[in-house]
Amino acid sequence: MKHKLFPLGNHALTDPQTQRMRVQITIALILLTALLSLSPEIGHATNYFLSAEETYSSDSALPTSIYQPETGDGATDTAYRTGRTRSVTGNPKGSKVLEWQTTSTGWVGGPNPPYQPDILNYVNYGITPPNGGTLYLATFVKMIRMNGVNVWTVNADNFDKAIELVGSAYRWTLNFGNRSQSGPTNSWNVFITNPNQNGYGDFNMSCEWFDNYWQNYNGYGGAAPDSTPCQPTMSNPYYAMAYDRWYSMVLKITFSSTNTGEVSVWVNGTQVVRYTGIKTCGVSTCSHTRFQLWGTYSQPRYAGPAHKRQLDALVVTDDLAYLQNNGYFSAPQDSGGSSSTPPPPAPTNLRVQ
Repeated sequence: MKHKLFPLGNHALTDPQTQRMRVQITIALILLTALLSLSPEIGHATNYFLSAEETYSSDSALPTSIYQPETGDGATDTAYRTGRTRSVTGNPKGSKVLEWQTTSTGWVGGPNPPYQPDILNYVNYGITPPNGGTLYLATFVKMIRMNGVNVWTVNADNFDKAIELVGSAYRWTLNFGNRSQSGPTNSWNVFITNPNQNGYGDFNMSCEWFDNYWQNYNGYGGAAPDSTPCQPTMSNPYYAMAYDRWYSMVLKITFSSTNTGEVSVWVNGTQVVRYTGIKTCGVSTCSHTRFQLWGTYSQPRYAGPAHKRQLDALVVTDDLAYLQNNGYFSAPQDSGGSSSTPPPPAPTNLRVQ
């Protein structure tokens, strides 16, 4: 006696019919799995690194197995290179943040003793991203003055190689500070550089000004005479940020050895950098090596005052939805800025490319 397995109107599927349906379902699932694996937008997205400060003890040194401080460059005090976990209030996520505090110990052989010009931490991925593709490096940032002294001087060259994505054939840097741009008193800003190494040279000569890619979107641009066809002088010199206040930042890079790549930056959800149709890697197979924090700061004067810098929820990912759902494209919770410079107005034309 054959059992009726799946009622379908007034008919029943016999065992041979059931087997055929199972085969068809299996084939459909195989095809769907293959499709998902080929399409990153609908396939599995990955957080390759996500900082775990909430799991660390308060006021403890960050694990050097993850945040590897640079050594051997002549610094007389390397303790500051190992950041710490701090329990704070008013931060965007959780109750703890990553913190580095600079000192005035000095740099043996440095150009301007007793200043400390370098923090550099190499950060190890939890999972190394696959070759090429699109990566987002996102975090919440707070630059804290000590004794009321600004970290960077407006209308002067003093900036940090703050956060970098590095591979064997590329080096893209999100810079903090001020460089050849005019802005409000007590403010700082972000811009991109491409300080290529290993003989790959400048990727996009028409867009670069001494490796710099100025802000060029939503009315923010380069300051004359440092503009290029890709970096126009716009209505506002730059998106002005205040000290002692949290900001969300997202760096997006689509890797390509041809003119199909992209570099973009958002601050508090406002897109301030957007370069599309550019070359972003020196070879067709663009492997990812690491990302790194801080590097040289107050460059090129190497005369930065003591200050604190905090990060919260630092992530490297290809998961755009994760960033959108976790507040990286909006103004974060803020404990209040002490700077007289107000933050820019909320954007009215948000769009993630």
